[in-house]
Amino acid sequence: MKSIRLLIFLFLGLGLSFSCEKGNTYYTDFSKDNISFDGTIYEYLVNKPGQYDSLILLLEILPELKDKLSNPNDTLSFFVTDNRSFALAIKNLNTKLIEAKKDPLYLEDLDKKIMDTLAYRYLIEDLIGINDLKEHKDGIKIISAKYDYEMHGQYRVLTASGLVGKGDQQIVYSDVNNSIYRRYWQNANTRSVNLKAKNGYIHTLTPQHEFAFGKLIEYFTKDK
Repeated sequence: MKSIRLLIFLFLGLGLSFSCEKGNTYYTDFSKDNISFDGTIYEYLVNKPGQYDSLILLLEILPELKDKLSNPNDTLSFFVTDNRSFALAIKNLNTKLIEAKKDPLYLEDLDKKIMDTLAYRYLIEDLIGINDLKEHKDGIKIISAKYDYEMHGQYRVLTASGLVGKGDQQIVYSDVNNSIYRRYWQNANTRSVNLKAKNGYIHTLTPQHEFAFGKLIEYFTKDK
């Protein structure tokens, strides 16, 4: 009986050892560079019905940005916002407008030039993936496309099952608001990273992110 118990414990120990070894290797060697989409960033968006309809509408309003995301010869990194991110931004904007006894506004009503500046903050004219940020503890300065607006990217690993640093890997993408002080920054976390399209990386932000980092209220509730 003792021999049987000993064998059971040995097998359990071997199984646990193998499981931990597999887990450690996975998180140490993790790379999503092999996840790819056979098309451009724009083609990826239109192939996800029900997820990015608001973003696609915005791209119809901003054809220059649409063309850039459609060009297979460009080299880009794009932080993608889903329908809920836009819905949250529009809801918060209209709450303020209604409080001020003003008419509500929707995506197609918003000033095109302002929306252009805000939309380009999600686009980088370079390949920046999760592995480019790992070695930078405090993150790196990122200059977004067209308007050269400063953003910030930082690598983070979540906790999984109580194991620190063993969960999903994220990019924390921040609007620094022209400040060196982090307390003034507005952060967005990725839900997925390093999806490689023909013209660059797609990093998807979580649905909790408010499109434009809350700046629709700042720009569109002012009295003209």
